[in-house]
Amino acid sequence: MSDDEQVRSALRDIVDYERQIGQLLNKINTYSATIDGQNKHIQELEKKCAKLYDGDLFSFFIRNAEQQQRQIDRVNALLVRLLDNKESEPASPHAEKAETPAKDKAGKAPAAEKKPEAAPEVITVTKELPKPAKAAAALDHAAARLDQAAKAIGTAAAETKPSKVEQRLRTINVDITEVTQFHASRASVEKIVDADTKGAGVLRVRDTKGQGLHGVTIPAGSVSALALRLVTLVLKDDGARYVRIRVRQRGSGSNNAICSVDLRDGSVCNVASTRADASGDAQVRRLANRWLEIAFSAPLQPSAETVELQIITLPKFNANSSLKAGVPGKGFLIRSVSLATADEPIATAKEKPIVAKQARATAKAVVATTKAQREEERRQQNRKAYLESGAYDRIAALAGLHAGRRAFIIGNGPSINGQDLTLLQNEITFVTNWFVNHPRFTEINPAYYCVSSHEMFGGWNSPAPSANPDWLKAMTALAGRSHKIFSFRFKDYIDISRIFPAGECDYLLFDRPKQLVDARGDINLDLSQAMDDGYTGIITFCLPLALHLGIREIYLIGCDCDYGLATPEAPKKYFYDYSRHTTSTTKYDSLKRIWADDGPIFQAYQVVAERFAAAGARIVNCTAGGRLEVFPRARYETVVGRNAIAA
Repeated sequence: MSDDEQVRSALRDIVDYERQIGQLLNKINTYSATIDGQNKHIQELEKKCAKLYDGDLFSFFIRNAEQQQRQIDRVNALLVRLLDNKESEPASPHAEKAETPAKDKAGKAPAAEKKPEAAPEVITVTKELPKPAKAAAALDHAAARLDQAAKAIGTAAAETKPSKVEQRLRTINVDITEVTQFHASRASVEKIVDADTKGAGVLRVRDTKGQGLHGVTIPAGSVSALALRLVTLVLKDDGARYVRIRVRQRGSGSNNAICSVDLRDGSVCNVASTRADASGDAQVRRLANRWLEIAFSAPLQPSAETVELQIITLPKFNANSSLKAGVPGKGFLIRSVSLATADEPIATAKEKPIVAKQARATAKAVVATTKAQREEERRQQNRKAYLESGAYDRIAALAGLHAGRRAFIIGNGPSINGQDLTLLQNEITFVTNWFVNHPRFTEINPAYYCVSSHEMFGGWNSPAPSANPDWLKAMTALAGRSHKIFSFRFKDYIDISRIFPAGECDYLLFDRPKQLVDARGDINLDLSQAMDDGYTGIITFCLPLALHLGIREIYLIGCDCDYGLATPEAPKKYFYDYSRHTTSTTKYDSLKRIWADDGPIFQAYQVVAERFAAAGARIVNCTAGGRLEVFPRARYETVVGRNAIAA
């Protein structure tokens, strides 16, 4: 049965329910005030829905089928009770008289004579309305009055054109033969001819370097985040079993919807949206020859900006980051991509299961100022203050200062206790937050001291910033020669309190509302803009600043990516004793989530690797051990013993 036939069948069933309700209501309306009340309530509902849906009864019936069924059940139960109670009561003086046909010897009534006009066809329904034997005669007497109500409902339904509803949903097919418009990362995209498509084009997306197929990005033309309702893809496993589908607003990693799909068994998980009042939905239908049709609703924050579609491979079904190690030549096939857009929610039988959850939320979001818009306004206000203060002018003057030089960015992991960092005395070095606890800090003499942690000054929401006394005491005594980089939020406090000389300090714009590197799928490298949060000062401050200074050869040390999180009470691991870490730290549950094997921190480092490679910078991990495997590794002692390579 086609979708249109299913829709028409559902309509006929609903019309039949309404007809039988009307029949029963008309038969007892002379003595049942309760039934009259129900009838009036139904009429009120019809008027309201006609107003909401522009008189479209078909849309009304589809959207309210479940509510109608519950109402029918209540009316049926009430009728049985009323008819049983009224059996012996005299007929109402207002009731229409009807001659009772004589019965034959067997006690059966003769067949009714054929009427000039055929009664409307009655469609048999799955749930049969109860008809007590005691009430059968009374019901038959009023048969003539039922045709009028049935015809009225039937006429209204017949005049309703399903095409009017369906036209609200406009389908846009993406031309997948235009391979040049696709962007692939660690992958190749080529058009092939597949037997399943009978000559039509199919795209093969394959791993090229064995580094895991990070994905393919497909532009969606002029489709906006406001109009998008549904994305439908036909995919097939070609060696990469698990994929994540992400629909996002172009240029905004904070406005997206995702779902993960097992291309072998059709399972779906991790369906989510960054939109606060919606979560999206996904359904998978098996096609011939292992193809899967994936229908994915993508509730995005309303925006006039266009959207794009991303597909990446995953190491396991419920993973949060892309596949790190793959097999060359393995990937997936794409047969078709289409997007459904609409100005209002759709309620055809095909789309209803997918779009129903987001219909009401969409209407509210269109007329309200969205959270994302408010956050963007606040970010722009913060940037305006940053630029007007002159703080960026000083940062801008540092551009290219160390062009041709290499740099070492030192984390606070316990692994640096086994490395002689005094070998870096003549190198450009970056350190963060509590590195001042290092016993040989003065000998190392870090060039740049980056403090991205707001906890050093009391936290994000502190109304009166104040430097941590333990940290400040050590910094004042030891870090006088380091160029200090702070968050712009604390510039006024530092200037007024004069805890550091003005010539030693510069500022980057890093404040709430912030954007996360992994959520964006990108990292801001323009220091005139707000810095993105990479969960660690190395990503948030050190790496973008190093690139701004002209450095294209970067080595990471002490990036263990492991706090030794055994229990919530266990001390976190640094190169120094945890008792000396007297600022607040992230809660245990959040750390477990962020620093999990496939957690957001590793996704952020993956974004950094790709973005810096595109900018012509090379990042090498010289950490002794640890869990960071995104970058190529080298032995620290070997690296510090050789000369810098050309930028």
